[in-house]
Amino acid sequence: MMGRVLGVFTAGCIAMRVRFLFCVLVLMAGLMSAPAILRAMDEHTSAPEQTAPGQAAQKPSRLKPVYQFNGDGLRATPRVISRPPEKADETFVAEDPALLDAEKTCLDEGAVNAADASVRSAMSLPRDASGPFGPAHMNHKALATVPYDAPPKAYPKAYVAIVIDDVGVDYKRSARAINLPPEVTLAFLPYAKHVKEQAEAASKKGHELMVHLPMEPLRMTANPGDNYLSVTHTDEELQARIARNLDTFGGYKGVNNHMGSAFTRHAAGVEVLMDALKERGVYFLDSKTAPDSVAEKIARQKGVPTTHRDVFLDHFETSEKVNAALAQMERAARSSGYAVAIGHPKDVTMSALEAWLPTLAEKNIEVIPMSEMIKKRHAAHKPHRAAKAHPVSAQPMSGTPAE
Repeated sequence: MMGRVLGVFTAGCIAMRVRFLFCVLVLMAGLMSAPAILRAMDEHTSAPEQTAPGQAAQKPSRLKPVYQFNGDGLRATPRVISRPPEKADETFVAEDPALLDAEKTCLDEGAVNAADASVRSAMSLPRDASGPFGPAHMNHKALATVPYDAPPKAYPKAYVAIVIDDVGVDYKRSARAINLPPEVTLAFLPYAKHVKEQAEAASKKGHELMVHLPMEPLRMTANPGDNYLSVTHTDEELQARIARNLDTFGGYKGVNNHMGSAFTRHAAGVEVLMDALKERGVYFLDSKTAPDSVAEKIARQKGVPTTHRDVFLDHFETSEKVNAALAQMERAARSSGYAVAIGHPKDVTMSALEAWLPTLAEKNIEVIPMSEMIKKRHAAHKPHRAAKAHPVSAQPMSGTPAE
């Protein structure tokens, strides 16, 4: 009896194992045949429709060439995007990873890691890329009506201002900057040797002049130079240093900060500076070496003509990076109508500008002096009435001896 029960139990176990193995084999066969089934279905759905005799058959395609854009209306290179047949006629805009990578650079101030979010990308800027002086008309609507195959001249008029900082210290490269077209604005370091003579030579060439005023950086491992403005200075000391810097040469129309990632965040010191600039009737360009700079805000409050830098051209000293920065400036100008860039008298920058500037006329882009840029941005935003900038005559040196 016991042996009969064991035999039945054993037979049942064997039957269950056979059923399990059969199910596994069926599942594996289905998985192995799935690709072939999908290919057959794909060939069936993409088979050409029957056409009348004498009529050319249309080639079915699931690939459609589309044009990609960089985010502010400029046409980039075409590429092929795969899409299902039911969406083959829909408009598709693709972002180019190469363009995005080229614009993700976060610039700092030499050794000072003052991250500036405003120059990471034209796409990361607000629609009014020029902030409080932004154009009311905005170029987005105009760009939307430009065909993708239109020549550059068909784009709306755009304006750029280019400022070359640190002029005067390196005589050879400063001379090369002076030989750039006169629409380029030159900012001279006040402690440079023979700065008065160099500034006069630049003025004779037709350049607008600025004083590149030294200010304290976040890290003093970077030397800002003689007579820099510090967050620790009293109002009287700041006034004396400002006077010494601004009296080194005449004929300038504006001032911008040399370094200054610490000082431009120091509201009390910036107020002293703006009071001095208003008295002299000159504008202030915030180089934005600190993303939280208060200089532009206080300048507006004090009635000093002002704006800020949008792009640094040569933080990375390679021709590829400088050309990418110039392209970024073009895109920012196309997007908002205006853009301000700052570069330096470096060989790579001078070579890039010498090649790039002659191409702007056919792109419907105009280079204008910094004072004209501020006027245009101001005219597009009426609520702020700023004082008029005018050249300043050289004055006798005053104050305490130079550092």
